[in-house]
Amino acid sequence: MNKDQELIDEFVRVSEYPDVIVIFVGDITWSGHEPSMKWVPLVALSPDTPPHKVQQQAASVIQRKRYFAVCKECSQRNPVGWMSSVTLCQSCAEEQGAVF
Repeated sequence: MNKDQELIDEFVRVSEYPDVIVIFVGDITWSGHEPSMKWVPLVALSPDTPPHKVQQQAASVIQRKRYFAVCKECSQRNPVGWMSSVTLCQSCAEEQGAVF
């Protein structure tokens, strides 16, 4: 499984209701050293949307810069909540001496 698929599996949810299909993203926030995640609704689709279109929309969520970023050092996409800065993930920041 590739990293992007792992992110989709962990941070994107699709919920079907009688009158709408909603795609949610897991938004990570921090309180001190403790992360928490809340599910934020992003996309509302008609209940008759074909399954392949729903999956395309769900997969596209990780392209949203508000919720995901690519580290300039390791080139890995991560949730914004796992980034040390706009361009550096926490793992690479630790390798450069950052302490969290």
